[in-house]
Amino acid sequence: MKSILRLQMLLLTSFLYFYSNAQSNSIAISKGAFAPKYSLPKGEIVYVNNIPIAASKRLNIQVLDQQGDSIHILLQNQDMANILAIDSSHDVTSLFVGRGANLHLKYTDWDTSPLSIPIKIRPSIDDTPLEFVGEFTLGSYIGFQTGSKSISDFETFHYSQTFSGFAAPTMVKINPEVAATDMSNLILGFSVGLGYIVNLNDFQIGVVGGADYISGDASKTWIYQGKPWFSFTVGFDFNDE
Repeated sequence: MKSILRLQMLLLTSFLYFYSNAQSNSIAISKGAFAPKYSLPKGEIVYVNNIPIAASKRLNIQVLDQQGDSIHILLQNQDMANILAIDSSHDVTSLFVGRGANLHLKYTDWDTSPLSIPIKIRPSIDDTPLEFVGEFTLGSYIGFQTGSKSISDFETFHYSQTFSGFAAPTMVKINPEVAATDMSNLILGFSVGLGYIVNLNDFQIGVVGGADYISGDASKTWIYQGKPWFSFTVGFDFNDE
């Protein structure tokens, strides 16, 4: 039974990673209610028709697609056309990001990505001291993300921070010290919690906190049922927005 549970959790994570990787782009397309919302910061220099133009104020932009060294954006109003010195008779224009050009964009996004928590820090309860417990939690989180992306000569630097929530299956250790049982056992539980995650390019690190719940007779005496724990998460984010 334990082997089957571990296999199911492994398959779930593999699916999430491959799906995230398949959806990734240098610049994600800003289509749909949950798509990234990009903005061009005030003072940012962009290349339109190979002419450098400084944005006189912050501009919200909608990215349509990226082809080679150009990002195609939707021309949303006359004010944007005036700021970027674009012919307003065209609905779409291109921002050049090829050799020698730099482009800096800020964005907000609803983000989802795999989450793994290898260790939990459980605070002391009554006579039970603080514990570092190797109870593996595996699933995914969803959260609101803010970030920036800098592109220069086709090299990209990406920074973002995500305020997230998660609900995921977890493996919980039960023994006579923490529950009314005669033996030690590893059972399936459920974790819910919140986290703060930082991404630097594909590297991901964060702090999380939550609570675990189990079912059955052990849940009546397990001292950590619904009690808070803290941890950290380190990994790679393939969902490149």
